[in-house]
Amino acid sequence: MIKHQQEKWERLRKPFRHYPQVLRSYHPEVSFSARGKMANMIVEKHPLSPGFGKDSPLQRLYDLNAHVLLLGVSYDHCTCMHLAEVWQECPQWYTNGAAIIENGKRVWKEFLEIAYDDSDFLDIGQAYESQISISKLEPVGL
Repeated sequence: MIKHQQEKWERLRKPFRHYPQVLRSYHPEVSFSARGKMANMIVEKHPLSPGFGKDSPLQRLYDLNAHVLLLGVSYDHCTCMHLAEVWQECPQWYTNGAAIIENGKRVWKEFLEIAYDDSDFLDIGQAYESQISISKLEPVGL
């Protein structure tokens, strides 16, 4: 089931990234794509560490009171919940690495990253829905 959800997500994400005027943040693992009048402000200056941190597109979306639309996935794929992990007083860190372009050259860059854990996201989402009114739509597209 997880593989099926990821395939459905890819079928939505990839075409959007290539849509006219869509901008993408420069992060090798957790990039964000945005379109519209605030797109540049949302995706610019995406730091390597932490990828979902206070200077990330995710935090900017939170600051803008953005809404979450889960299409074809459940809460266990709800990236916005990683922001709460960043806000913890003592998150667990590890050394990560990725190939990036720096000064026009491809280099391997190591950076610290939070050991994100989505294992309880489904339970958190279900608990949230039991207390807050959530708009649910019938299946959309794909």
